[in-house]
Amino acid sequence: MPGRLQAQTLSSLGKLSNTAVSPPLGQGLDLVHGAEPLGKGRYRVRLLNRSAPLSLPGLGDGSSYTGGYGLALGMTPALDLSLLVPFLMDSAGGFNKYGSGDPTLGVKWARPSRLGGSFYTAFQALLGLPLGYKGEVRLDRAGPAMRPYSSESLDIGMQFLLDMHFRHLSLLFNGGYFRSGNVENLPLLVYGLGLEAGRSSRWGRLNAEYQTRVAFTEQSQGVGILKLGVRINVYRGVELELNRGMGFLDYPHDALFTFGLRLHGYRANSGRRLEARNALYQPPPKPKRAYEPVEVLRIAFVDFAGFEEFQAGKRLVDKIKTQLEPHDSLEVVDLSRYAGIPRQGFLKPLQALSIARKLGVDVVVTGAVASASRQKCLPL
Repeated sequence: MPGRLQAQTLSSLGKLSNTAVSPPLGQGLDLVHGAEPLGKGRYRVRLLNRSAPLSLPGLGDGSSYTGGYGLALGMTPALDLSLLVPFLMDSAGGFNKYGSGDPTLGVKWARPSRLGGSFYTAFQALLGLPLGYKGEVRLDRAGPAMRPYSSESLDIGMQFLLDMHFRHLSLLFNGGYFRSGNVENLPLLVYGLGLEAGRSSRWGRLNAEYQTRVAFTEQSQGVGILKLGVRINVYRGVELELNRGMGFLDYPHDALFTFGLRLHGYRANSGRRLEARNALYQPPPKPKRAYEPVEVLRIAFVDFAGFEEFQAGKRLVDKIKTQLEPHDSLEVVDLSRYAGIPRQGFLKPLQALSIARKLGVDVVVTGAVASASRQKCLPL
């Protein structure tokens, strides 16, 4: 809640408003979006709530509530889709107004697409659809101008996202341009910086972020928001997030408190399941060996000579390599990695011995195919 209550109109909450400037639904913090993709088959649900007390001239004290409810899906390893539907409610002097705001549709394309990396970049397009409540209630006629629940126009935003993940700390950067079809909503430059600690912790995470929104007109306007937050794992795949924000420049509040829930999950063969964030994105464990080999024998194969028109020697060597691959005590050396080494044909003993000394292998296998039928030599 604001530390100091001051008289203001609800329209001040809409200053520099643009529906496309929305909280992140996939990866990210409370204001700053994350470039890392969700991953194919993974999804995230976010329930966000914040409330601010108001004091309106002629009406007295009141409150303004803003809720955001959204879903993000990983459609491919690199592509995420998201949809946010806000719910707004204002009350003052015994009058109330409530309804849905303009939903925001988001598309994010990230690189690289593999999970568990340390560096990501992404481009994100956000589209605010003019589907919010546009009606007029008694509260609109009884007091000063209320904040609009819909911009009554398309709002568009383009963002560049960058993530850097270290062992215990993550750095997130956002920069973008937002424009609305409503002339009252000025074009915005929005950029933000976020820090997150304990990204892989099973208990929770701490974060700090700062976002600036700047509009350039005859008299430039802007807001700055600094937020400190924590996320606590209350159940498998369920996070409780608490954020304390402080406003600067033209921001209408000195401080705000935000709370909500995030649900992490993935689509499995048996349906949809919730899973903890640190478990979803940790690399799969390596299979345990039944035994540790005492000694590893290094073997090099030269494609056998004979029946070259059917590639009989190469195919036979490939079959042998496939049979030897599961054995931990054997290491097959790839001759294609070395220059000046014969890779096919029948070698004399001295030639094979020379290759073994150069490459440091224990065995060099060479030979020739004596006979083969046409049917067996056809490609598999």
